[in-house]
Amino acid sequence: MSEANRLLGNGADLEITALDRARATRRMYRYLTLDRDEAEAEAQRRANDRQACEWLTWLTNQKGRTPETATNYARVLARFLDDVVCARPLAVVSVPEVEEWVMRDRRKRGARDGGPGSPATRARDLTVIKAFYGWLSARGHVHRDLGALLVAPKISNRQPKPVPDDVWCEVYPQLAPTAQVTMGLMFFAGLRRAEVAALQGEHFDSGMLRNFPRKGGGDDTLPYADMLGIIGDHLPHLLCGHTSLQTQKQWRARAVQGGSIFNMRPDDLNAAFARWLAPTGHSFTPHQLRHSCATNMIRAGLPLDLVSWLLNHASIATTMRYVKVSGTRLSEWRNR
Repeated sequence: MSEANRLLGNGADLEITALDRARATRRMYRYLTLDRDEAEAEAQRRANDRQACEWLTWLTNQKGRTPETATNYARVLARFLDDVVCARPLAVVSVPEVEEWVMRDRRKRGARDGGPGSPATRARDLTVIKAFYGWLSARGHVHRDLGALLVAPKISNRQPKPVPDDVWCEVYPQLAPTAQVTMGLMFFAGLRRAEVAALQGEHFDSGMLRNFPRKGGGDDTLPYADMLGIIGDHLPHLLCGHTSLQTQKQWRARAVQGGSIFNMRPDDLNAAFARWLAPTGHSFTPHQLRHSCATNMIRAGLPLDLVSWLLNHASIATTMRYVKVSGTRLSEWRNR
């Protein structure tokens, strides 16, 4: 009996051992299958990334897009590949998937409000996807041109209004020096957010901004002292009790510190504006200050082509959209 029990025990042990071995085999098969699937998924991701890189290279070399534009397109495309395409072939993506992705919640970390973004932001995303799939279709990488089926949202032609003189004269004296310099470079010199954020101390030289990076690539020179002088001569109330030389001195004092003038990214400026303007009870955007600069230069008597050059516009038509004409301007011309 004891032998039988021993044999049964051994048999039971053998049975358990076989069961465990079978389970281990199934687990190993599952792991190997997962590894194989993951390897195939990684290979598909690499293939998608390779085609995206080829398209971006083609944009830069063949279509003449600037590196900055290619970088912006790359950000949109990378998010699209991660969120929508994942490890699938590019050809299987559907129009509803793209439309849902474009309308996604764009809430940033720590922000209270989300939403799908502005029409311009959605149109930019769709422009990138449409152009990418058009390129893929032309080269036979996909069987259909997904971009031809996508419709960009309509964008309002309404332009930001310049900051009224009374609002500027009320807000500007209340600002801290850093805020005054930041907003002043936009209001008096017409710089964009990205251009202000990229300024270094070395760019300030004898009343000029020299070799500072412009939007779209390339370096430029801007006679900011002359622009301040024009405001001081024709619209002195906008300096809010300062002279153009005092404002120049304030800007140079900030530049003497060297390195990055403001140490912030372009996107941080919107939040900074909201923080700086909160105590004043007013609200406006960085781009409104640039529109103000264009309007004020025209009010001061500068010809349109010169204003277009100062603002680094590719076309005078763009400058014309910036300039706001009113009855006040007619009265100013009569009183010259």
